[in-house]
Amino acid sequence: MKYENWMTVGAPISALLVHYLRALPHDFTDYHIVPVPLHKKREWKRGFNQAAIIGASVSAAFHLPTIAKNLVRVKETPAQADQKDYAAREINITDAFHIERPHEFKGKKIMLVDDVTTSGATIREAVRVLKSAGVKKIVAAVVARAR
Repeated sequence: MKYENWMTVGAPISALLVHYLRALPHDFTDYHIVPVPLHKKREWKRGFNQAAIIGASVSAAFHLPTIAKNLVRVKETPAQADQKDYAAREINITDAFHIERPHEFKGKKIMLVDDVTTSGATIREAVRVLKSAGVKKIVAAVVARAR
């Protein structure tokens, strides 16, 4: 989707995640969707944020609000997939995110949405920053786990 600009696969990929989430014994009532952001230059170059597309589908399926443009990627990093190992991924993503309006997250339940995770470094860094803004609970939802 993201490397070949296949936006048309956004709907079926999102449907897989929605199907999986509905099968979980978890109540997502009162959660807010937060897509993992891309750096503005990468999003501009790609033309879309795959996590935002997936997050919009999850939001619609569960009738959950989205908090967009608050968790922002401020560090322009090389792609995580291009890092040689897990340690390099951790270093690459450190301090990559910033919260614009912390009060908007305080006390909220968040479903952090992304397309794929490998080492978990991106999710961990986003969670660290969200917790610093006072988020009450965070669930990460990804479509795929690469190895």
